[in-house]
Amino acid sequence: MRLTGWWLPGATMATVLAGVLVVAMVFRSAPGADEPEFSLNGQPAEMAGAYQFVAEHSAHAASIPCYCGCVRLDHRSLLECFVKPEGGWEPHASTCGVCGDEAADLRAMLAGGAGIRDIRTAIDQQYGRLGRPTDTPLP
Repeated sequence: MRLTGWWLPGATMATVLAGVLVVAMVFRSAPGADEPEFSLNGQPAEMAGAYQFVAEHSAHAASIPCYCGCVRLDHRSLLECFVKPEGGWEPHASTCGVCGDEAADLRAMLAGGAGIRDIRTAIDQQYGRLGRPTDTPLP
């Protein structure tokens, strides 16, 4: 029997697919030296505004846990979804609705005169159903 086309015996196909997946994961997880730094230039105004707000209110954002699942990225607070600990913008929040919503809630509550402990309680109640938060100490 002659094998033609895309079909390969099961074990061979599994080996090929496993190899492709490993290579893809390595290239995806290893940032290249030529990878451009995330920039707010050209980003939608609402998104850039959220990044600027969080940076300007970093002490507040550092006291708010994030519930988007970014704990797996070793983020410690909402701040780190927007600003890298070593400086520069963290691209994660640019594609995460939960981070954006939490930042908008933080902004609205601060504008309304709420204190950070009340804001933290409200965020915990609103987003706690989503899962495990970042390990963010109380202020």
